[in-house]
Amino acid sequence: MNFFIEIAVTLFDKVAPGDAVAQLYEDYVEEPSAKAHDGLEDRVKEVFKFAGITPTPYSFTIKYGDVLAPVDFSYGYVNGQRHLMDRINLTQGERIASRDVHDFTWRAEMAEKTKVSRSFIALAQLPQGEDAKIEPVLRLLNERAHLIDISSVPEGARNLRQAIDAH
Repeated sequence: MNFFIEIAVTLFDKVAPGDAVAQLYEDYVEEPSAKAHDGLEDRVKEVFKFAGITPTPYSFTIKYGDVLAPVDFSYGYVNGQRHLMDRINLTQGERIASRDVHDFTWRAEMAEKTKVSRSFIALAQLPQGEDAKIEPVLRLLNERAHLIDISSVPEGARNLRQAIDAH
């Protein structure tokens, strides 16, 4: 173990061993989806700011069998109608995209069934190039929500405003 700490200190030139190890862990071991999630969250915040809206987290409770279960959306916005929104990770592979889309569509279905909202907006950066593997989940997402590509902040903000103002 000391060997690895020595290498870390050498690589980071006079950094405390614990800090060097933490940096190496973050750079090489930390789950990439966590980093991508943070980047996506930052991009979504930029889109909201550019669009001039200030959404807030939104939660409601459903009865699922005999259990009361919370259903959470990262963002809710009301302008005559409640719009429920969340970020969807589509750039980290088929498995993560599928999980995020199915989770989002289930929550949207619960919100619709309980008459909480009928307007759902998915915020995502679309993968570059052709990615046929996620095409089925994109179709599912488009059936349930308005998908906003936030690859470009100004364009994403404009499309978000249009989606919100259309309802």
